[in-house]
Amino acid sequence: MTIFFTLTVLLPITMSAQNYNESQIGQLLAFISLVAVFTAGFMPKITKLLSEPKVLAMAFLAFGLSYICFVQVSTLFLVLGALLIGIGFGFSIPLLNHMTVERSDAKVRGRNLSYFTMAVFSGQFFTSFMEYIPGGEHNVFIMCSVLSAVICITLFFKGNKATVK
Repeated sequence: MTIFFTLTVLLPITMSAQNYNESQIGQLLAFISLVAVFTAGFMPKITKLLSEPKVLAMAFLAFGLSYICFVQVSTLFLVLGALLIGIGFGFSIPLLNHMTVERSDAKVRGRNLSYFTMAVFSGQFFTSFMEYIPGGEHNVFIMCSVLSAVICITLFFKGNKATVK
């Protein structure tokens, strides 16, 4: 989740440095949320066509590609990156929540959902430290893109269904 939340912390900083105003930054972040909501609505249909790990891999592919877009200095790439990260967010959080419920034994479902919630909020917490990575936002975006690619490849080739006990 740190991969996603890094954007919400660092993108306003990079956009401000590129002379975008607060309204434009807010509108782009709102657009990301809109895309995420729209994507989450289609997520159940897509998971029926593909497996859950493959849809999750698509989410991380979208995350990785979005960060490549955010490294570019262009409004077109900002909008494309916002579209991609919204797709990634719309696929990841609802699907991970669903997978946690579905794969957890009834006796431990509540505990596992608590762990999932902790993971989401931990991602928000660890994002606070991303600003301190040497090389600035550019390097952080590249690092998030590379990590997303690794996770995407792992999920695509090694994703499996296991019951969490």
